[in-house]
Amino acid sequence: MKTKIVLFYVLFLFGISRANDLTGTITDAQTGAPLPGVHISIAGTKYGAASEPDGSFTIKNLTPGEYLINIHLIGYKKGSRKITLSEPGEATLNIALSEAPWELDKVVVTATRTPHLLKDVPVTTEVITKEDMAATGALTVDQALDSHVGVTVDNDLSGKGATIRGIDPSRVLILIDGHRVIGQVRGSIDLGQISLSNVDRIEIVKGSGSTLYGSDAMGGVINIITSKPTQSQSLESSIEYGSFKTFDPEFQFEAKRSKIGLTFSGKHEESAGFDLDKSTPHTNGLEATKRYNLNTKISFSPKESFYNDLSLGYMHERKQWIESEWFEPLQKTFIYDDYEWNNRYDIATSHKYVASPKTEIEATLHGSYYDHQWSKYTRANIEDDSSLTTDFITEASFQANHAISKKLILTSGADISSAGLKSTQIVGTRRKVSFGDLYLQTEYIPFKDFTVLPGIRWERHQTYGNHINPSLNLKWSPSERFTLRGTASRGFRAPSIKELYFIFDHSAAGYIVYGGGGVLNPEKSNNYSLTSEINYGRRGLHRLTFFRNDLSNLIDFNLVEFTPTYWRGVYKYQNIVKARTQGLEWESKVKVCTGWDLSFSYMFLLAKNLTDHTVLINRPRNTAKFSNTFYVPSWNAGLTFWGTYHDHKLWTSEGDTPDRVSKIYAPKWIVLNLNLYKRVFNHVEGYFRVENLANSVNATYGYWPPRSYTVGLRLNLFNGAGSGQSNKIDQ
Repeated sequence: MKTKIVLFYVLFLFGISRANDLTGTITDAQTGAPLPGVHISIAGTKYGAASEPDGSFTIKNLTPGEYLINIHLIGYKKGSRKITLSEPGEATLNIALSEAPWELDKVVVTATRTPHLLKDVPVTTEVITKEDMAATGALTVDQALDSHVGVTVDNDLSGKGATIRGIDPSRVLILIDGHRVIGQVRGSIDLGQISLSNVDRIEIVKGSGSTLYGSDAMGGVINIITSKPTQSQSLESSIEYGSFKTFDPEFQFEAKRSKIGLTFSGKHEESAGFDLDKSTPHTNGLEATKRYNLNTKISFSPKESFYNDLSLGYMHERKQWIESEWFEPLQKTFIYDDYEWNNRYDIATSHKYVASPKTEIEATLHGSYYDHQWSKYTRANIEDDSSLTTDFITEASFQANHAISKKLILTSGADISSAGLKSTQIVGTRRKVSFGDLYLQTEYIPFKDFTVLPGIRWERHQTYGNHINPSLNLKWSPSERFTLRGTASRGFRAPSIKELYFIFDHSAAGYIVYGGGGVLNPEKSNNYSLTSEINYGRRGLHRLTFFRNDLSNLIDFNLVEFTPTYWRGVYKYQNIVKARTQGLEWESKVKVCTGWDLSFSYMFLLAKNLTDHTVLINRPRNTAKFSNTFYVPSWNAGLTFWGTYHDHKLWTSEGDTPDRVSKIYAPKWIVLNLNLYKRVFNHVEGYFRVENLANSVNATYGYWPPRSYTVGLRLNLFNGAGSGQSNKIDQ
């Protein structure tokens, strides 16, 4: 027995003697100053450390072998370094980190359908990164967009839609990885249904994108880019609980082995909702909601020049609220319980082949199915009304990029799509339309620092025939610090199936709405913008944009007549509105000092209905947004303080007020928010968020939510070795 104990002790001492300690110092590559709070982790293990105030770090008890060291500090380039520990003792690794340029080194694809560095793209493109989303605690796309310049997130019967430069959500195209998002049950896509759990970044292109993306892109394009597998194995999760019984857990798993990669993410969102005015019988606020999102992406690259992706997505949503209706003939208010169910199913494949260093070919297939059900019950639990709508689309696209020379790149492609709608509220209950297109874009650099990007798209629509949409983009960069971009483009939007064939007979409430039928014409737009941009590398960025959008043939439902049955009116979709939105945007991002980033944006907007010479409703003339992000490396903690100011806006025009003369304006609105976060240990981060600090609410005008509190936890459960394409660290 003693022999075994002695042998165990000797082996134990031998094991200890074979251990290694990894020490080092992290410094700023430019100044040489030590960097505290840098996260140093060893891929595939539980080992890690944070650098001390003098920049030093120590990781103890490492056995001999090869390791991948990952280093990360906000505001600096991420990187990794492979090391080999062979002899027992102490190993030293000193690293100098370089500051990351302010957003201009990111790769974007939406504006030209070809990869460009953000600083080089001819079309002004704006990016919301994963770090931006985490700084404000955003969990869904609407929350990520809400603090962005030139974008207003509206809360209406359609859900949460994005208005860009005064152009409403039904005329803004929403994409996920370049594929259309469907589900415009009441006019626009509800961005609150789209989880950020698998999102890498959001790209925003303002102004018409019809040359490259066709119908619905009159106001702009919002492309939600999902993550691709880059780690050999990682699992991240978060969970939060807050006011109104909000409960939001989510996760993302990522794995990659040789030629095959996988991402799998999921999110559950639950809220009891809130009622801001309990003196009324109906809900004045947010519905009680339960929502689930599941997404996966499988990538396969049999060789370096051939890439394949398969993406699957599912969303389920259930909402509940209380409705009340005043019935004029009986002089009585009726109260109902309303329920809504939504499901979205998506599948997409992408195949990219790099035929040569000059030629790239890509083919994609996409299918999406969305069903929406709404039911209304009396307090006796008897169904009073209901509707069932099914929306579906299939898309196939082909694109080729060819560099004829260093100065000339040709992009050409074709799309063919089939969309359909099945509903109890359209004539014939089922309708289907097909459309296809050809597009051509040329990127030409006639001389250094000047780029010309003309494009044209021919689209053939089953109902409306042929449409031509040209565009011209110019970019001039006389120096590394200054860039000027100009855009002129034409957009269009084909009437939706609902606008064509809708029939909603709500005689109980005294009104009926008809579709416009074959007499409706496509909406059209002419869009212009001029942007000047000054950047100071990592230290700052200033951008000023003048824009103008001329819109014609806009479709809206119009009052036709009153009848005894429809005492509130008979309405019909018609081309009745000609409008213009114009103004300027100013955006500044400044790195005040190490650990403090400040951004500010302002939009001045003039939005007019040129048909009846009135101001467009729900468009504030002045909007300002700001964000302050502080990070203290020595505390491993940070703070984001951000807010929005909306000027007063026309809420109801004189034609819709009871006296048909006066106007109703919504008051000014200021919202302030705060998010605190602190990293404990190497893979755990806690956070506390307060939204609407001043509790500025007004149920009449949709100014909500009220002040809310949220606590949460983020876990990086394990983080495996990189794919072999890691960034080198300056040393």
